[in-house]
Amino acid sequence: MGHKDKTHFLDEKYKKKVFLPLADVAPVILQNGRVIGTWNYKFKDNSLTISKFYKLDKETNEKIEYKASKLKQFIETDE
Repeated sequence: MGHKDKTHFLDEKYKKKVFLPLADVAPVILQNGRVIGTWNYKFKDNSLTISKFYKLDKETNEKIEYKASKLKQFIETDE
């Protein structure tokens, strides 16, 4: 992700949603090597937020929701 031109894996209009201030990078959702969204976990209220950049088909949405539930379970296991 250190390349200047990031359009081969990220649409330019979503660049600021992934590359945050102070050189921070948001956790991303990848599909076939392209960024299709971001996710964020808040420990304060144990919430996991998914932000999709595109309208996705049912199968892809179901996969994301399944993986998100597994990720949330993993994060909360060690509390």
